[in-house]
Amino acid sequence: MSDEKEASEPTDEVAYRPLSGTHVEDAKAGKKKWADEKPKDPFKMRTRQIHSHFIRAIDLITYAEVSAYLLAGCAFTFMALVVLYRGVDDIYQILASGTLSQDSSTTRIVDALSEFLFVIILMELLATVITHIKHETFQIKPFIIIGIISGVRQILLIGARLSLNENMSDLAWKHSQIELGINVGIDAVLVLCLVFLRKFRVEDS
Repeated sequence: MSDEKEASEPTDEVAYRPLSGTHVEDAKAGKKKWADEKPKDPFKMRTRQIHSHFIRAIDLITYAEVSAYLLAGCAFTFMALVVLYRGVDDIYQILASGTLSQDSSTTRIVDALSEFLFVIILMELLATVITHIKHETFQIKPFIIIGIISGVRQILLIGARLSLNENMSDLAWKHSQIELGINVGIDAVLVLCLVFLRKFRVEDS
């Protein structure tokens, strides 16, 4: 009798399947929950039977999903290295040419800074992918940080364009001011969201 009970109960190894909806925490109470619900909830028993029939297909889809996330992470890493190399090379070319005081060099420095911020965005995306693979959840905080960095990046580019382009028309100047104000407003809202997220510990729940 005890052997049959142990055979019907899930082990710790079976209870954890990455990205399948079963967490390590469930394995602790899994055995007792399995025994308590078996005679009481026929719908869940039917669901478990269907799951056992398609377990190989579910595992295959799970591995395919994990592989897709790994490929996306590798792509983010490669893009970050390429963009970082371009930014460092731009700074090196400016310093080597001795034209640091020229307006064109200022534009290139701002472009290099924009590339460095883009690298940070890619790294945040990579960290989000890694977190999803490890913990099977998406966090809100990295996307808020990405939005803030993107807004700062646009503000820097618009500010550089306004300061270096002296012959800008009135219409283009107004459009740039509106775009600058929108980006500042979006960044302010995202910063408030980040503050509330930390204050109320939304992701800890």
